[in-house]
Amino acid sequence: MLLKNSGLRGASVAALLFVSVSAVADGASPVGACRVLSPDRQVPLVELYTSEGCSSCPPADRWLSGLKGSANVLAAAFHVDYWDRLGWPDRFASARHTERQAAQIRASGARFAYTPQVLVNGRDWRGWPVMPLGVQPARVRVQLERLDPVSVQVRVSTEPGAPPRLGLWWALLEDGHVTSVAS
Repeated sequence: MLLKNSGLRGASVAALLFVSVSAVADGASPVGACRVLSPDRQVPLVELYTSEGCSSCPPADRWLSGLKGSANVLAAAFHVDYWDRLGWPDRFASARHTERQAAQIRASGARFAYTPQVLVNGRDWRGWPVMPLGVQPARVRVQLERLDPVSVQVRVSTEPGAPPRLGLWWALLEDGHVTSVAS
């Protein structure tokens, strides 16, 4: 599979996997010299669905920010836009984040979406700030190789226990965005 910077959209994710690609994305390596392989263990994907209009969200935002930089978890915040229509506009909110939350809820069988909502590997996790323990072996192996400044080759192979159907989400994550929320 060859991916280019083309706004690729993913399908519903049956298995979640994190591959550290900072070396691929930093632009410092010469073309063809940058290759990374996923770890032997599954790294949990922690998703926080939040909004600046949600009075219960700041503690969850701080908790998720504390996970930043950990090699043991991939943490991502998605600001939903349904609070905007209630008079609480959020400059980071996106209808696509709201759509993602709804799709994750449907895929996991959860009953409803809310903020702050934490999903761990696609499942509703009400136990935060405690992370679920246990190391799971990787069921999928991913290798990424930079081919040129805009192309990355992705090789995917399954391991024992892999689900019969897989989906891939390609995402660019940023951090360091700050805003002051007035009450």
